[in-house]
Amino acid sequence: MANPRMTVTDIAWNAVFLLLFLPLLFSSIFGIFLTYFMWMGPTTAGQGLWMIFGVVLDVLGVLLAVLIALALFGLLTRRFLSQQDYARWMLQYQNSPFQSSFLGSSWRRIFFKIVRPRNE
Repeated sequence: MANPRMTVTDIAWNAVFLLLFLPLLFSSIFGIFLTYFMWMGPTTAGQGLWMIFGVVLDVLGVLLAVLIALALFGLLTRRFLSQQDYARWMLQYQNSPFQSSFLGSSWRRIFFKIVRPRNE
């Protein structure tokens, strides 16, 4: 079966997710860098173990931003996403090469469980 084309509503949903995700991402990264440099000071900020600590904080901040944005996006889609859009998203994902990997299949289960419309 052919992959369905994206519609205007799909593009709008992508924009909503980005509007939720990007401010959280930038604020978490900025907060981590600010905390890191204020706490460590300029002399220890680039040295060995402290650098690894900063990277770990950055990764955790990005993961937290993704989870919060996905939770907010899930609340919106449960209320406002139509069954047709949800079915099209499932079909688009099933026809993508990303779904064959372990990470892709794990992401699919989590994502489609969160964004499933309430009236399904």
